[in-house]
Amino acid sequence: MKFQIDLSGTDLLKNRSVLAISNCNGLIRGFQINQEIINELLTNWEKGKYFCRYSKRGLGFFKAMVYSSIICCLLESIVKPKEVELEICRDLRFHENNIR
Repeated sequence: MKFQIDLSGTDLLKNRSVLAISNCNGLIRGFQINQEIINELLTNWEKGKYFCRYSKRGLGFFKAMVYSSIICCLLESIVKPKEVELEICRDLRFHENNIR
């Protein structure tokens, strides 16, 4: 199955950004992040609660991890396909390979 993914805004970790996924047949699911979620994610990351190390250079990888987690949840809310093809807009430049 083919899905298109897009992020409204310029940064996933900005208040009220929306990450949306579409199955190309009219079905759309989205997740809007709020400041409370962003603060909790950043606090937990700084405390070492995630597998990626906290650092300024690691922020891009951290965003890719959060992006991937949201995509997985959105995909599961639509269907549980064995194989998917994702068409990702250029929201996380240079971190496309970190999205699994």
